[in-house]
Formats: sequence, structure tokens, C-alpha cells
Amino acid sequence: KVFSVVFFVVLLSAVTAGGKRKLSKLNDEITSLKSAFSSVTARMNTMEAERVELDQAHAWQALHMAAAAACRGSTSSGGTGPHANFVVAKENTKSCDQVCGDTACDADISISGYIGQA
Repeated sequence: KVFSVVFFVVLLSAVTAGGKRKLSKLNDEITSLKSAFSSVTARMNTMEAERVELDQAHAWQALHMAAAAACRGSTSSGGTGPHANFVVAKENTKSCDQVCGDTACDADISISGYIGQA
């Protein structure tokens, strides 16, 4: 009987030690996966912020092109003068002469745009 008890204790110790090694290995793997997931999440957040910035830049570019087209279309000549056609943003409280100064201002249009609205 003594031999059976000693054998059981030795076997139980071996199983417990093997379980601790497996548990330690699994904990190490969990830590590694958490670190990798955190890195991927940070990269995704950066990419999302860059995408939002790019979307805003495209929205302003589209709004500017729409304003230029509306301006050219509102004059009988389609825009004249020695300078390339361009659009200058102005507040409703100012006149073309106040905003454009000495440049030739052929038209005054109003256009509104909102981010996220097509």
C-alpha cells in the first residue's frame, strides 16, 4: 500500500507540473495575442482617421469644382479675363469687389455643402 500511495503522489505531481507548464504556455500565448490585437486595433484607428481626412478633402474639392462650374455657367461668356478661372470663397456680407480686389469678377453665386451629404 505504501508503494501505491507514493506512486499516486508522484503521478499527481507529474500531472500537476505538466498542467502548470501548459497553463503557463497558454497564458504566454494569450499575452502575445493581446499584444498583436492591440497593434492591429491601433493601425485600424489610424487608417480610419486618415480615411475621414481624405473624405473631407474630396468633399471640399468636389464643392470647389461645383462652385467653379456654377460660376462659369452663370455668365454669358463662360468666364473672361487674362487670368485662369478660379473661385474665391466670400461671406454674404462682402461684395465681389471687396473680396476679389483688382481681379475681374464675372459672377457671384451661392453654394452650400455639408460633410456627409451628397
